[in-house]
Amino acid sequence: EHRGYLPISVDGTTLSLRWQTQIGTQILGEAIAAEGKVFVNSREGSEQGIYAFDAVTGSSVWTKDTSFASLTLPVAYYQGILFFQSVDGPFNTWLYMLEARTGDPAGQIPYDTQFQRYLAPTVNGHDVYVPGGYSGGMYSIDSRSRQVKWFQEVSDDDMWTPAMDQNGGAYAYTGGYLTRVDEASGSLDYQVQDPNWIPGPGSI
Repeated sequence: EHRGYLPISVDGTTLSLRWQTQIGTQILGEAIAAEGKVFVNSREGSEQGIYAFDAVTGSSVWTKDTSFASLTLPVAYYQGILFFQSVDGPFNTWLYMLEARTGDPAGQIPYDTQFQRYLAPTVNGHDVYVPGGYSGGMYSIDSRSRQVKWFQEVSDDDMWTPAMDQNGGAYAYTGGYLTRVDEASGSLDYQVQDPNWIPGPGSI
């Protein structure tokens, strides 16, 4: 799931503000924490970027300007690499990789999509799963070879990202359908319609 849930109990009476900072008027994605840093993307007018802060002090570690894209989407982390999508229409959409330590570029991979807003990529080992497609779908991208492994069409929707299980399944809940795709081949395993579906963004 992608709810930010942690199986811990916290005594709210012991919490206090450690630090805060202003980075823009529009936060485009959830903050994530790794390597003693907090990463988040933000936007101020036409300017946007990805920011890294020291998790203890709140001091700035680095900033990566991403104003080259119409829309920069939330980040994910795996083994020292940040992954994020930039959406600028059906023929100029990329999965970008940055070094989490420095913010330096670590690669980029093109794929197709429209102008939707999505949640952060789902990383499973060295494979990265993202929403996309000209009219809806799911991609599996190999972050080492920088190649698209497969694409499977699913119903189009906003504000979602694939979910994985431990049995080789990749899932989408979009357009009123729960779809399972084989993680290795990209073939469609099954699709179940939700009779109670209400149009709107959703993820699993």
